[in-house]
Amino acid sequence: MTTEIKANLTREDYASFNTHLFIKKNLKKYIALSIGISLALPFFFTSKSTPELFDFILSFIVYNLFFWLLMYNRLRKTKNIPMEGGPTLGERKYILSDSEFICENELVSSKIKWDGIKSVDITKKAIYLFVDTNQAYIVPKRTFPDQLSENEFMELINQKIKKIK
Repeated sequence: MTTEIKANLTREDYASFNTHLFIKKNLKKYIALSIGISLALPFFFTSKSTPELFDFILSFIVYNLFFWLLMYNRLRKTKNIPMEGGPTLGERKYILSDSEFICENELVSSKIKWDGIKSVDITKKAIYLFVDTNQAYIVPKRTFPDQLSENEFMELINQKIKKIK
């Protein structure tokens, strides 16, 4: 049995994927780094041997505001990475066969056996079929006409993955 789904990947889908990766893989590290640096800053920028509470609060607010605005801006710019007319964005067809998952568009075609799908993440905007740490097939949820179609797709994906593993 073969199932076909047509989708259109946009820059926003790509940016949402990168934001999801950042939150999933790096957020805890960046929070720890941010807190550590903002607590150490008063010792470097104050003339007092022991910084006061105000010094800690001020450095925490200023540093973290700058740090998180920089991170937000960096994540926002990832949507500009794929080039227009390239293979990453645009119309594509996902084909779910008994033995493999196929992604086709007018420029490329890729196939992966079901045991090559390492994990599946579901967010409010998309379904990500991970084939590696930072690489996934992106299936926007707007692809499905209703919740029932989305559920059927997920059930089929889960059946294929569990059958192999």
